[in-house]
Amino acid sequence: MSLARKAGLMALAFVALTCVGSSTARADVITFTSFGGLRSAANAAGIGPFEHILAQGTATGTTVTGITNQSNLLMNVSSSQPLTISDIGTQARIAGAGGATFDEFTIRFQSDAAFQALAFNLNETSTCTELNPCTLQFNLTGSSLLAGEETQTIAYTGGSGFIGFLALGDQRITSVTLAGGITLESISQVRVGGINVAPGPVAAVPEPMTMLLFGTGLAGIAAGLRRRRKA
Repeated sequence: MSLARKAGLMALAFVALTCVGSSTARADVITFTSFGGLRSAANAAGIGPFEHILAQGTATGTTVTGITNQSNLLMNVSSSQPLTISDIGTQARIAGAGGATFDEFTIRFQSDAAFQALAFNLNETSTCTELNPCTLQFNLTGSSLLAGEETQTIAYTGGSGFIGFLALGDQRITSVTLAGGITLESISQVRVGGINVAPGPVAAVPEPMTMLLFGTGLAGIAAGLRRRRKA
């Protein structure tokens, strides 16, 4: 990555961190509590588009599966507590099965696809308020995450609230896990952006010495053929 691009990404991270709706985060993975702030920062970084996660009918289990509305990729939402996924309008709603609550979950693609932005609304039943916020811990997995970026802590003020994550630079996220700190009724409006489908095998590029030996070998073969023709 060029020095100019690195400088631009660091400047973007600083701006995003000072936007309304952004909470404490590291330099290259930023958390948001406002979709407007997340979308503006993502647009500035050229990350997008955002896709909605839809339900494929109603299903119940400790892992339920939705599908992106444009790229048709399957995304799992898992918990140790039973969940139910269903459609509400043009989006999926993931709730505790049978009206029960849940307090932890993991979101990730079924495939090896990664992403740079993830957003969802939490519908909680706890007593999180501005005066008494709940401390939420999210654990992230991915590639090129810096030391400490795997854990993000958010002071959540309750109600039906927005949570978003944005990875800049070379960072890619493969899963987001809420480790606890809240009692949930449901998750809704799950959106994902900057999807990177895992590429196939990349052909190895020969090293310079290998190319030199290869070229020398071809030259030797050509010389041999010329000698045979003269004989």
